[in-house]
Amino acid sequence: MTGLPPGARAHFLPPRVTGSGTALLTVDTTASTPPGLYTLTVRGTGAGQSHEATVTLRTQPPGPPSFSLRTLDPSRSAAAGFDTRYDIGVVSTGGFAAPVTLDVIGLPADATATVIGSPVVPGATAHVVVTVSANASQTPGTFAVVGTSLNLRDVLPLA
Repeated sequence: MTGLPPGARAHFLPPRVTGSGTALLTVDTTASTPPGLYTLTVRGTGAGQSHEATVTLRTQPPGPPSFSLRTLDPSRSAAAGFDTRYDIGVVSTGGFAAPVTLDVIGLPADATATVIGSPVVPGATAHVVVTVSANASQTPGTFAVVGTSLNLRDVLPLA
């Protein structure tokens, strides 16, 4: 392969194709890879033959550091008289590494939330436990976990 920009590397899966078939080309870049359009030439050889194909790779500068909130269980149902636990992860983008403070908004008066493990660093998980009173007239419905850090904010709706 030719034409890769600085800081980029390519690999094929599978690395070899026997007979007819396809391989997936993956190009990994780094923050030091210059933005731009690059023409990559892929050459396949075998059985005394050689074939080439070209593809265009577009690289962009990395975005500003940020974070987002994620959960594997966004639609658990909190029921009257019970506790429901939500696992909340913080995902970093662009190298964001600051701790994130979590709060819960939008619960009715007969429900409370306890946040365990806040502030949480990117890559780690905190827990939100929602407790609904046994004599609650309604379940909490939709509420949200809000993450804040520095001047950034993300809102994760839950049910």
